[in-house]
Amino acid sequence: MKNSNIYKSTFKRFSKYIFILVLFEIIVFLILMYNYKTYEKKLLITHESELIESISSQLVISLNKVETDVDFLRNLIEDEYNQNKSNFQVDIQDKFFMFASAKQIYEQVRFLDTNGKETIRVNKKGNKFYNVPKPELQNKKNRYYFSNANKLSKDDIYISPMDLNIENGKIENPRKPMIRLATPLFDQNENRFGVLVMNYSADTLLSQIRQNTTQSMGDTYITNDKGYFFIGPNPESEWGFMYPDKQNQNLENLFPKIWDCINKHDTCTESNKLGISNHINIYFSKESKFNKVHFEDFTGENPLHNMIGKWSIISFVNNDEFNAYIYSDARKTILILLLMFLAFIPLLYILAKNITNKKIAVQTIIEKEAKLTQLNAEKDKFFSIIAHDLRSPLAGVLGLTEIFMEEVKETDNTDLVDMTSLLDNSVKKVYELLENLLEWSRMQRGLITLVPDKLLLNQWVDQNIALLSAKIESKKITVINNIQCDIIVEADAKMVDGVLRNLLSNAVKFTPTAGSIEVSGVKNGEEVIISFKDSGIGMSEDLQSKLFILSENTSRPGTDGESSSGLGLILSKEFIERSGGKLWVESEQNKGSTFYFSLPAWRD
Repeated sequence: MKNSNIYKSTFKRFSKYIFILVLFEIIVFLILMYNYKTYEKKLLITHESELIESISSQLVISLNKVETDVDFLRNLIEDEYNQNKSNFQVDIQDKFFMFASAKQIYEQVRFLDTNGKETIRVNKKGNKFYNVPKPELQNKKNRYYFSNANKLSKDDIYISPMDLNIENGKIENPRKPMIRLATPLFDQNENRFGVLVMNYSADTLLSQIRQNTTQSMGDTYITNDKGYFFIGPNPESEWGFMYPDKQNQNLENLFPKIWDCINKHDTCTESNKLGISNHINIYFSKESKFNKVHFEDFTGENPLHNMIGKWSIISFVNNDEFNAYIYSDARKTILILLLMFLAFIPLLYILAKNITNKKIAVQTIIEKEAKLTQLNAEKDKFFSIIAHDLRSPLAGVLGLTEIFMEEVKETDNTDLVDMTSLLDNSVKKVYELLENLLEWSRMQRGLITLVPDKLLLNQWVDQNIALLSAKIESKKITVINNIQCDIIVEADAKMVDGVLRNLLSNAVKFTPTAGSIEVSGVKNGEEVIISFKDSGIGMSEDLQSKLFILSENTSRPGTDGESSSGLGLILSKEFIERSGGKLWVESEQNKGSTFYFSLPAWRD
């Protein structure tokens, strides 16, 4: 009948838990289905926005480095020219070659005189550079980059639009995206003596950007201010402004809503039936953040080059790709919820069963705990009675053995003297053990009350050294008390006396003849740390780990065969901890031991 009631109660609880779990998972499922797409969309927008901001920073950093290179070469040329005007071109040609070889990002580095004539040119072919022979040098006075740079003031830099390199009137294949940088050169008298022109290979920059876009969940595009693609949906859509038959391959025709958003806002998120887009505009103008750099918006040989004023970085995630990603994760979530449900079924049954059994077990535990408390109290009282009843007769036996010792010493029977001495030591050890057992019993029963007092440690150590002087002298041990007179603790006097005596007695016991014991004390903040260091036999790590455990047998003979129970150390530890301190040991086999304990320092 009892088992039947337990089963019914368990089943009732289990059914209630299943209902709650099913209801909870249905609510969670509905909330996830309703909000998951919105949440992932926000996450996607944040991720893509951070990505295009990172790309824009990369663009700015790269152009800053290019500007630094132009400044470096300009200063180098002007310094060489001012120092050795007649011969400077020879040194500069070598430096151009070394510079271009080291950087590997410039297709050409040129020095043009004030008439536009190339006097030095270093070209890149493959991964190698060469100095162009003089017969192949050309006059570039009619080229836009020379005419524009030649009008600039000292230290100004001209940067051309980014386009594809043209050789002999044709676009090079494979394509070579190029940005031309030029700066006028002045001598120490502020007279122009030429123009530095550097063809920056933007293909390196675009390759780095393409590598970073692999982190995008969709596609990343870069356009100029007319919406033509530097990086587009496919290679055919890129660089449309350079090809007459690709004039419609721009953002305005392919993504009109994104184009409209770009023209209205510098940063914008656009979501429509095609997908989700983020963009950021980067402006290159005379007010740009690059110091004294002129980003040309010119109408020169090709009017379609009028596109350097603004670049746009666009992230576009197609709706089909986004929905596939969402539904893939949604299916995973549903599967997880189902697995959680199946996993919780046995757990809920176990929980229901445990709660039922727990109610039954609680009452049993209460009853057993009361019985156990009573048994412990009776045990402690039993120990106390035994120790107390044995104490008086044992004290009498101890007195008799001491008298008997004195009488026997006057005889010449050495065997009798040895036996009497052995009897006296055994009785003393039993009495000491009985005293410790009685103290432990009183502590377990809560009958010992500690009364903190102001104690001069130096004096208490001296008293215990005097008390054990006979044993100390018989083993010719040197005991040094290094505790200063100003070391004062706040603790129970009887407790401190017992701990000091126990630790000193142990040190004497396990220190060989002619050994040494050093007692020290130092104030450490609001506590005092006392140490007993001996030159005795030490102890193993295994013995140290068992030293303060009552159930472990740690007794061993002293250096003169003295016996020990180990109970004194356990009592000392409990006394110290009840006083707010700690007791610990550091020891090594055959190298002595150091026992430490801490007590609260006296506060005036």
